[in-house]
Amino acid sequence: MRIRYTEFALNPALRGTISHLPAHRAQALIDSGAAVELPYKNYVERLNDEQAQRAADPKNAPATGWSVRESVGNNPRVRFVVVETSPLGEITFYDAPPAHAPASVKQKYADAVATDAAAFSSRAEFLAKQRNEPRITTGHTATDLAVVTFGANGVKRG
Repeated sequence: MRIRYTEFALNPALRGTISHLPAHRAQALIDSGAAVELPYKNYVERLNDEQAQRAADPKNAPATGWSVRESVGNNPRVRFVVVETSPLGEITFYDAPPAHAPASVKQKYADAVATDAAAFSSRAEFLAKQRNEPRITTGHTATDLAVVTFGANGVKRG
């Protein structure tokens, strides 16, 4: 229920503000005179307001999934891949963590490579070179290796 606090609200900071509360809590404030109900003009206005509340809630924000997996490719130099899954189901594979990857994924990748003695020496050189390259803040550069994006239906994009 949407309410507006009146001048009789106990907390001076709430006076005049609009709040959304469950009906049983809002009704108690209305009965005490601390708030008045703000009815919606129509059904569409109520739906738009509820959607705005859901979108503003940080726990409803879409999350990107990250993982480090062992490569199944034929290239012996690429033992581990970093996988990014978007909220829409798109999957992107990297042969090393990109600059926009979370620190935990970068650390998992470094731990995996450090335990693989055969790949460690060549990987260390590659990571040092990649670290020194200028990065575009939007994500990918022309020098990123093994960047393949698949859409939700398995269709290769880009």
